Amino acid sequence: VIPRLLDLIKDRKVLIPGKGDAMLDITCMENFLDAVECAVSPKDSAKGRFYNISNGQPRPFIELIMALADKKYGSVKARHIPLIPLRFLASISSSIRRIIPLIKTEPRITHYSLDQIACSLFLDIETSKKALDWEPIQSFEECLEEIT
Repeated sequence: VIPRLLDLIKDRKVLIPGKGDAMLDITCMENFLDAVECAVSPKDSAKGRFYNISNGQPRPFIELIMALADKKYGSVKARHIPLIPLRFLASISSSIRRIIPLIKTEPRITHYSLDQIACSLFLDIETSKKALDWEPIQSFEECLEEIT
């Protein structure tokens, strides 16, 4: 995810698709690994089930990307790009790939990639916390320290 997010940061400008108000939650590797450790412990109630794991701190996309940009590059400015032209570009890119199937590179913009940052998505981790006796231990800010 980080390389794709860094692609949105160019020349001290952050490209924000839409308003940037979609609520998103990330999962720090430390939290994921800690949850896995709790899941493989000898608890019969935790075996054979699926669990949502995240930091449990949803934030607007603009806040997440600006924090990453500030940490990586210092002072940056946000530039909002309307979603409709981006959706149009995603459709054109998809159509070209269907017409010319020999193109092997991934399109830079897809409807899926837009949805990942323009539509709210966060997980309810309450069941995971109870069943695994687990709590996220690393904050978003601590995660930024590790990846930058």
